Amino acid sequence: MEVALFVPCYIDQFYQNVGVATLQLLEKVGCKVTFPLQQTCCGLPLTNSGFANLARLCDTNFVKNFTGFDYIVAPSGSCVLHIKEHLHDDKYIGESLQIRNTIYELTEFLRNSQYRTVVGNRSTWREKYYSICC
Repeated sequence: MEVALFVPCYIDQFYQNVGVATLQLLEKVGCKVTFPLQQTCCGLPLTNSGFANLARLCDTNFVKNFTGFDYIVAPSGSCVLHIKEHLHDDKYIGESLQIRNTIYELTEFLRNSQYRTVVGNRSTWREKYYSICC
């Protein structure tokens, strides 16, 4: 099973350790992780600022980078929800739908996938609560 790691722009810019920790955790539970190098923002900041038309450029890039993976996992609930509800590319309608159905927030993925048996219901790892930004 191949998992694509989506690292949202704010994590890439301000909290790189979260992206690295996400990669390490996914590998620790046995995922084969791919990090698409041309990924950028999901478009949420543009959409929230009233520039949904410009966010379409992010949609096209997202589809090009994340098509064909079994799962897409990101350590951000707000970005994942934005992709699930708003990702659309007129040229790649089927691919957009496939991505919308296979993207998960990290804890949602671990809780609801086969990897739950690896992680279990309790964790000895340090955990952090992130208060949503939007």
